[in-house]
Amino acid sequence: MRKNLGIKTYLYPQPTLVIATYNEDGTPNAMVAAWGSVSDTNQVAIYVAHSH
Repeated sequence: MRKNLGIKTYLYPQPTLVIATYNEDGTPNAMVAAWGSVSDTNQVAIYVAHSH
């Protein structure tokens, strides 16, 4: 059975995402997150836990 999903943004296969910020002193900081997906047409969700 074929189903038309319409035009949507998909992030499959799911890539590894690099999340970057700047510390208060201006130095860059980055991490790799293997769990992320598109949550809306203009939003990406990332799944992180303090224990990791």
